[in-house]
Amino acid sequence: MWRSILHGRDVLKRGLIHRVGPGKISVWEDNWISGAHSLKPLARMSTTTAMRVCDLFIPGTRVWDEEAVCKSFLALDVVEMLKIKPSNQLENDVLAWAFERNRTCSVRSAYKLLKEAQMAATMAATVETMVSNDGRTWNGVWKLNVPPKVRAFWWHLLHNSLPIES
Repeated sequence: MWRSILHGRDVLKRGLIHRVGPGKISVWEDNWISGAHSLKPLARMSTTTAMRVCDLFIPGTRVWDEEAVCKSFLALDVVEMLKIKPSNQLENDVLAWAFERNRTCSVRSAYKLLKEAQMAATMAATVETMVSNDGRTWNGVWKLNVPPKVRAFWWHLLHNSLPIES
């Protein structure tokens, strides 16, 4: 029983984001960028001095200092960060589920998060196997527990023969 409770806690940690209010959120440790796959910035630029999200606001406001954000992060992160509208009404930063529009965790969305992670891990392991042992490569692709069109896509990709329309 404890194992499943702890596993559930870990799933919640992976999917919860901080909704930006005053911005006391850690830029590097907390999940807060809902549009980013990792929910955090991808890389730390050498010019970055911000430690908290509020360090990225124009001083005394809850408005992004776009120049500072652009200098401090990769373009992919900048686009997603600037989509976030910090709330003037929230007195604290609030936790919310990143994978539902209503920001509430459901068993369905947690399951989907876990299945996507499992599929990504399986694909990564398969590609690793293919690189190191070509003899069993194709057996690994065809035995994946994914839809047939995904297996076919990987087969084409690994043969450098993706079909395109001209």
